Amino acid sequence: MLASAATRPVVGRVGFGAASPHVVAAWTSAAPAASYHSKRQARKHAFLGQVRRRVNGQEATPTPAPSGELKYPLTHVPTTRLANGWTPPPDNPPDLPFRVQRTATGQFLPVYTDIKNARSRVVTVVRNIDGDIQEMQRELSIVCGAAVDQRAGRLEVAGRHTQNIRDWLVGL
Repeated sequence: MLASAATRPVVGRVGFGAASPHVVAAWTSAAPAASYHSKRQARKHAFLGQVRRRVNGQEATPTPAPSGELKYPLTHVPTTRLANGWTPPPDNPPDLPFRVQRTATGQFLPVYTDIKNARSRVVTVVRNIDGDIQEMQRELSIVCGAAVDQRAGRLEVAGRHTQNIRDWLVGL
């Protein structure tokens, strides 16, 4: 029997010692078996594909928007918006019961996306909130149409709503 390029014979000795007369020949493929690391990476990427499909709305069920209108309508239209999302703060801040302070470095709005539970849950986080947090929580649930949880020093919105929240905060 001829060995093709894809297979090669493997010869090994079976017996009690190196001088054992019993020789066994077996045929194996030329490609080495996949390592544990490559199998793990394949499982990880397959799982992340499922998470991305759920996040993009292909498998997720839409959550109904809370009823009600915004108590505080948008009044400010920014004149400048950079590619990284930065907008200048308004000259005259509005008189609202809540306020979101910008970051010390760069004067960005503190709205971030956080991925939790082994990359299976996406949460948008709003930090640096002053004033009436319950009122902001109610307004934020209307803006995003999703559940808003109050945590220590921050509000967490279920889902990826970073751009919607930044646009809303800039417009106040």
